[in-house]
Amino acid sequence: MKKYDYVFSFNDGLAKVVLNDKWGFINKKEEEVIPLIYDIVSKFNKRLIAVNINNKCGIINRKGKIIIPLIYDNMSQYINNDHMIKVTLNGGWGFINTNNKVVVPLKYDDISEFSKGLCSFRLDEKWGIINRRGKETVSCKYDDIDEFENGLAAVKLNNKWGVINKRDKEIIPIKYDDIFSFDKKRLLVVLNNKYGLINRNDEEIVSCKYDYIDDFIDGLSMVKLNDKFGFIDRNGKEVIPLIYNEAHNFHNKHTIVKLNDKWIYINKAGKEIQL
Repeated sequence: MKKYDYVFSFNDGLAKVVLNDKWGFINKKEEEVIPLIYDIVSKFNKRLIAVNINNKCGIINRKGKIIIPLIYDNMSQYINNDHMIKVTLNGGWGFINTNNKVVVPLKYDDISEFSKGLCSFRLDEKWGIINRRGKETVSCKYDDIDEFENGLAAVKLNNKWGVINKRDKEIIPIKYDDIFSFDKKRLLVVLNNKYGLINRNDEEIVSCKYDYIDDFIDGLSMVKLNDKFGFIDRNGKEVIPLIYNEAHNFHNKHTIVKLNDKWIYINKAGKEIQL
């Protein structure tokens, strides 16, 4: 067998090999089915391989045939379910298909991968969202934008956060210092360095009064105020008072907390228990 610097594991009958910093592929008969001429090769994605020579990227198939010419400055190794590939040329990002047809114009400063038919893009320091056809569905005016989740996305403008829907309608006013999603009903918000909870109609569940609010685990969330810890339920009720010096999240309906200098176990009713 020809000596290579490294032979990778076989995948679908082929293995990547490298010799003198050049990459190619062999089959199980130890035949070089793709010559060692590439500076970089990716793993197979939909039976295609992203390759690079002299800092130019393209796509070949399992037989080494060039499918996408090596003309792009960079490209994603991921081919999505619509057979679209993220590429950049002369500083502009966009998407092509596996026939090398431009699907989304290569004009953006940055662009994400598609998720549920949408992707975010940056142009002139502002962010927006386009669909698979390249149509702008969220106007390019935000300083930052999160991925849509349950039909909503957090957006940032002038150092404040709010929430929009897929029609670019403002659902939660852009007034918070930060916003995090907990579930389909609740959002964790930060205002003036204090944490609170709202629903998706911007109705207050817990006022922004805590120094910290953790995730809900076993139906309860650990909260902190003035260096004391306690727990609230999903309705914002303090079911375990904020009297503990330290605390951990619940697991199997109990947790461990520190009261003064003593560590104890408590249940979800706040009662001390023995384990």
